[in-house]
Amino acid sequence: MDDCLSGSSDLNEFEILKTELSELLQKGGMHLHKWCCSGTPTREPQAFPLDRNSEEVTVKTLGMLWGSSTDTFSYKVTVNTNSSFTKRDVLSDIARIYDPLGLLGPFITKAKIFMQQLWLLKIDWHEKLPPDIAEQWKTLITSLPDLELIKIPRFILHNSATSIVLCGFSDASSKAFRAVIYLQSVSISIDITSRLLCSKSRVAPIKPMTVPRLELSTCLLLSQIVNKVIRALKLNIDSIQLFTDSSIALSWINTSPYLLKTFVCNRVVQIQELSKDFHWKHVSSKSNPADPLSRGLEAKALAASELWWKGPDCSRINLSGSQTLQTPKSSTDKFYSDELKTPYKVTLESNNDSNFLDTLIDITNNFHKLIRILGFIFRFRSNCKSLIKSTGPLTQEEYQKAETHLIKSLQVKYFHAEISALKKESPVSPTSKLKFLNPFIDPSEGLIRVGGRISHSKDNFNKKKIPNH
Repeated sequence: MDDCLSGSSDLNEFEILKTELSELLQKGGMHLHKWCCSGTPTREPQAFPLDRNSEEVTVKTLGMLWGSSTDTFSYKVTVNTNSSFTKRDVLSDIARIYDPLGLLGPFITKAKIFMQQLWLLKIDWHEKLPPDIAEQWKTLITSLPDLELIKIPRFILHNSATSIVLCGFSDASSKAFRAVIYLQSVSISIDITSRLLCSKSRVAPIKPMTVPRLELSTCLLLSQIVNKVIRALKLNIDSIQLFTDSSIALSWINTSPYLLKTFVCNRVVQIQELSKDFHWKHVSSKSNPADPLSRGLEAKALAASELWWKGPDCSRINLSGSQTLQTPKSSTDKFYSDELKTPYKVTLESNNDSNFLDTLIDITNNFHKLIRILGFIFRFRSNCKSLIKSTGPLTQEEYQKAETHLIKSLQVKYFHAEISALKKESPVSPTSKLKFLNPFIDPSEGLIRVGGRISHSKDNFNKKKIPNH
């Protein structure tokens, strides 16, 4: 035996749904009874029997109480009247408050913060709480009956809504952080209705963490919850606005992740991915409904909090109003800059090729040894650039490359003017030592070669046109 929960936009559709459900389950030998709805049916009571033994019918719905005549949700709580408490009693009292949507978030947060304090005091499960701590808990739970005064409208949209805006708010303190979501609907007559939809909170880690980091963690929590809500609602939402009162967190969100250190980088990557289609904005702490949520509220204060149940003015009146600020692109705050990766300055000291060769020549006057040194230098440079590494003795090609480079470098050092003239196809200077040697530039290697009668020899080109060095 179980209950069936459903809904319709009007009573006529509800009556059709009732008939179809009854006929369907009747085929399986099951009979539906104890019908209840918000409103008055159009048929006669005999044809449409409802469970209305009293003026107000209260039905338990998924752990919450639903009043059919007022179409509101409420809570039924049990107060622990013990004079002394243990940590087990505290946890049991918290678990009795069933709040799947987080509508009682500020009160639950206050209770969770108290429970974390017990862990920090290292109190055993069966150990009685110290008198001062027990008195704090007694004061908190004796206010539980005030939660029963809270009436939460089941239907949170406007009856003739033309547009729907989802507003999410986040905030953090040193004790807890929380995200809260509101649904704003606008009617044809520009009548705006804003109602609390859900919230989720977490106590701050025992290990100390800066408030800006907690604020960023809350932004990630808000992004995750908003995506879950969108998938669950299945509504055509016209705009999604996300708010935080932390300008540092907003600056991080608008910073390229690769510029940030690991902790912030990992969360910014997730936030940017989850909220790429949303709009992040800044809101003042005074107008942020998640602000009291992160610190906790007692039951009586929660029941009277207009900001918590309906959201701030910027949600109810105008999301682009003066209460919202431009999203900061960067920040000069120390907390922001501390999470940026430290730029390393690399100083490159370069020596020209001539000085380098002079150094090598000073080391050794052995030509073949000098060529081998240059050959291994070129191999090292090549291995750094290539996936295929060369090993073993130098090849003939590597010897030739090193020798050509050495000759060319020396020519540039001692025959710079001649090279410039030959490249312009002009004669060399009359005072040049190469004037009577018919010098020319070898286009294949860029070396200066000389001519003369040897050009008529039958030897190869390198022997006939010896590079001048």
